[in-house]
Amino acid sequence: MSQNELSDLLSIDKATTARAIKRLLLSGYVRKTADPSDRRVNRLYLTTEGRKVCIELQQISEELEEHLLEGFSSEEKHCLFEFLKRMVHNALDT
Repeated sequence: MSQNELSDLLSIDKATTARAIKRLLLSGYVRKTADPSDRRVNRLYLTTEGRKVCIELQQISEELEEHLLEGFSSEEKHCLFEFLKRMVHNALDT
């Protein structure tokens, strides 16, 4: 995806995205290449190392979610996620 697409997806400003991408590039987690159809656009790709870290982060996230939701019924989980979605929607509307 492009840097602009990433900014839009995460709902963060382009300067913040640029700083984060710079750190990811320096760390070797992503690579950037010019889009062949539009040289003004840079496409971002995870490197092998970036994919490894992504998998590790997904596992940590799943374990944390499981721990945090321990003892919640499926109905309570459903309500919680619906409330969180509404909160995100409200935050993005401001």
